[in-house]
Amino acid sequence: MWTGEIAYDARASEGRAAMSRTSIAATETAATSSSGVARRLLGALALSGALVLSCTPRETPGSVATGEPGASAIAEAPGGGALPATPATLVPAPLRGVSVLTLRLERLPALTSGHYEAWALLDNDRVSAGKFNVGRDGELVALGGAPIAAFPLTRDIIEARRVLVSIEPEGDRDATPSDLLVLEGSVVNGRAVLGFPISTTGFGGSAILASPTDDNPGNETAGAWFAAPETRGPTLSLAAPPAGWVYEGWIRTQDRLFTVGRFTRGQGADSAVLTSGPRPGFDTPGEDLLERLGAPLAPINLADGNSAIEVSLEPDRAGQDPTGAGMFTAPVLRAQIPAGTAPGQAIPLEADPGQLPSGVATLG
Repeated sequence: MWTGEIAYDARASEGRAAMSRTSIAATETAATSSSGVARRLLGALALSGALVLSCTPRETPGSVATGEPGASAIAEAPGGGALPATPATLVPAPLRGVSVLTLRLERLPALTSGHYEAWALLDNDRVSAGKFNVGRDGELVALGGAPIAAFPLTRDIIEARRVLVSIEPEGDRDATPSDLLVLEGSVVNGRAVLGFPISTTGFGGSAILASPTDDNPGNETAGAWFAAPETRGPTLSLAAPPAGWVYEGWIRTQDRLFTVGRFTRGQGADSAVLTSGPRPGFDTPGEDLLERLGAPLAPINLADGNSAIEVSLEPDRAGQDPTGAGMFTAPVLRAQIPAGTAPGQAIPLEADPGQLPSGVATLG
C-alpha cells in the first residue's frame, strides 16, 4: 500500500469560498504483471494554488511496494468529485519533531550591553534558538526591539537534553554558548525548569558599621564591612561562584547605590578601594563612604534607618562586567540596617533565593 498526504492552499474564484487546507489518503493495489506494478500518480487540484504530495511505501499482504512511479490513486476534492489526473511530485515526508522553543522567564534583567542567547543541548551538538533581550515590562524582545512569542528553529530539537540561556558579548557570532550561563535546566517530557546555575542554600553572614580607613571617630557609621564585631574577621558564608560570575557588595543610602567591590569568597579584601580613606581597611569585603562620592550628599549615616547593605552575583569577563556597572541580579544576601545601629554591632544578613532569575522552557 502507498499512503500519501496532500496539502493545498487555494483561493476560489467566481463565488467559490476560500479553501485553506485538506488532507486525503491515497491507496493502491499492486498488480502482478511481468512489467511490474502499474501506477498512476495523484492529479493536481484544478484550482489556483499549491500542491504538495508526500508518499511512503508500505507493504501489505499480496502487494509489493517498490517506490517506483506509476501509483494509481483517486482523491476527492472538497464537496465531492474526483480530481483530474495530472503529474505530481514525490517529496520526502515532513520531519515530525520539535522545532519551536518557548521561554517563560522571570526576574531576568534587561541588558545595557551584550545580549542573551537561548540554546538547546543535544547529545553531540548545541543549537542556538536565538538572541534576545528583555523589554521594560519583562517581555522577551528581539535585538531590534520586536516582541518574541517563541523561537522557531531550523533544526529538530526533539532529542534535546538541556536548555541554557547565556549572556553573549556585543557582536557575538559564534555557535557556542559563552561561560556566562544565567539559566539552565534539564528537559523532562518536553519541558525544562530553568534556574540560576548556583544554589544559595546555606548563604549567610553579617556586617558591621565601622570606618577603619580614617582617624575621625565621628565617621564610624559611614562605612559597612562584612566583618565580625570583635575579631573583625570574615563572616560571609558563600559557595564558590560559577565560572564567569563574582560576588559584589553594595551599600544603599540616600537613594544612591555604592559598590563595595567584587570578590569570589567571603575571606580577604574585595577588588576595589573606591570611596574609602587612606588607611587600610579590614581583611574582609567592605567600604567606607568618605571620599569621591560624586554628587553632594548629606553626611553619611548608615544608621539612619533608610540604608541597606547587600550582596549580589555579577557577570565577570576578564575583570569586566559585560552588562554594565549596575547591579545585575537582585541581592542574594541583604540587610536593612536598623535605625540607631551602633558601630561594631552585628547586622545579620538574610538570603532570598526567590529573587534570582528563573523560568520554564517548552519544546514544541
